[in-house]
Amino acid sequence: MRNVFWRQIRLLLVVFIGYLFHVTVMTQLDTTVSINLPLVILSVVIVGYPRYKAFWVGAVYGILLETMVPGVKLLNLVFYPICAMLMSLFFTDKSAARLQYDMSNHRRGRNRSVYLRTPLCALCAALLYEAVSIIYIAMSSAELTSAFFTRALTDTLMTTLTAVVLMWPLRRLLGFGAPVSKAMAKG
Repeated sequence: MRNVFWRQIRLLLVVFIGYLFHVTVMTQLDTTVSINLPLVILSVVIVGYPRYKAFWVGAVYGILLETMVPGVKLLNLVFYPICAMLMSLFFTDKSAARLQYDMSNHRRGRNRSVYLRTPLCALCAALLYEAVSIIYIAMSSAELTSAFFTRALTDTLMTTLTAVVLMWPLRRLLGFGAPVSKAMAKG
């Protein structure tokens, strides 16, 4: 029970420290690229935790970014929880019942590697965020140029690369060990 409590405390600390880094450090970087650190942390949480915790983290980021960071009204409040639930449909671990069902239907009954799913989750979430941003820009009657699309693609790639770099320390900090290979599990 004590281990579960400290794991939740570590999750809470990662969420709030990630938010603080996003609004302080990431805004001070002298680049035109904006790395979306909440999506990086959200992708690690989506892959490692159940869906309700992913929704919880998405809701916390949505509320914090909506109230503290000026931007499009209600975009963050709506986007982060919906993105967390949508990405958790594709990138969370399959349940034991789902694995058994897949194996009985002669399909591959196993989960993909967490080190593959985390960057893919960050990539999909960042693409979704940039697509929503470009749609909002187009709806505001602004002329879309290739610079918008180039920046969106650059932001997406940098967010994905940040997820690749940060997924190992974040997973260790949150208490997820290294995946055990089949040879080591057999003894």
